[in-house]
Amino acid sequence: MLGRVLLTGVLVLAFSALPAAAQFKGPLAKRKAAQQQKRSQMVEKFSRLPPEEQDRMLQKLPKDRRKQIQNNLDRYNELSPEQKKRLGRQYENFQQWPPEKQQSARKIFRRMNGLEEERKVAMRREVVKLRNLPGDRRSEYMRSDSYKDSFSADEQKILSDLADLMAEPRP
Repeated sequence: MLGRVLLTGVLVLAFSALPAAAQFKGPLAKRKAAQQQKRSQMVEKFSRLPPEEQDRMLQKLPKDRRKQIQNNLDRYNELSPEQKKRLGRQYENFQQWPPEKQQSARKIFRRMNGLEEERKVAMRREVVKLRNLPGDRRSEYMRSDSYKDSFSADEQKILSDLADLMAEPRP
């Protein structure tokens, strides 16, 4: 579960400033995809740096952005090697998604990260629960009163959007 939570943070942080490649057609789309690939490689390279070197690079960022990234890096550095490996696989899977689906995921994760910490934790737990349910049972569960009583309308929308992404076939 922690790996999935960190995947959310890493993806949002790594790509929150990127334009949606899906908006572009032709050569521009190829150039944007290449830029995105380069940024992905930079994120991977950064994650392999020693913490001291990461700190030096972070000092160049605006304070709010630095704090956000540092919090996620601290959580990442606390992971076991197995958890880091799983996170890496999840990241690779994400990279295989079409640009439109990646952008949808980024938008959903940004909305989720805008919630208060307590609600983010509850939402992350719910995402894990939903991910483990087969599609028909997931839909049935999301219509239940207990589900509706546990989450606000906005939170339900975020979870619904995530469930829709999970239901789409993977590449």
